[in-house]
Amino acid sequence: MRTASPRAFFASTVVDDDAFRRLVRFVTGGLSARWADVKLRQNRACVAPDCRLAYLDMLTGTDFVDDIRGLDTRFLVIVGDKDPGLDATAMQATFLAWHPNARLMTIPNCGHYPMQECPPHFATIVEAFLRDAAA
Repeated sequence: MRTASPRAFFASTVVDDDAFRRLVRFVTGGLSARWADVKLRQNRACVAPDCRLAYLDMLTGTDFVDDIRGLDTRFLVIVGDKDPGLDATAMQATFLAWHPNARLMTIPNCGHYPMQECPPHFATIVEAFLRDAAA
């Protein structure tokens, strides 16, 4: 049996509700089916299918690294330690390697949606970053 490519799987989440739920459960470290249902309802209610697919195409098909590499802008990169795809290791190899002024913060027991999964912790990190930037 042939396994679908990662691109094909992500494209399937645009219209396949079960695939979307599997993705959400995976990137959140296995949060509940109820959580996945909430994310699904939000996604389907707020984002048109054509926009979902266009975003996927941009994300997987656009190489913008040379346009942003070395910017002086300060960046805060926040990841959850339960997100297996966009974790601290991935960010160190990409975003932090491209930006000398980037700071990486990892939120424990959190997945791909730290602003929703761990809002107080997320807000504290953002507030500290903004306070330091203003100093």
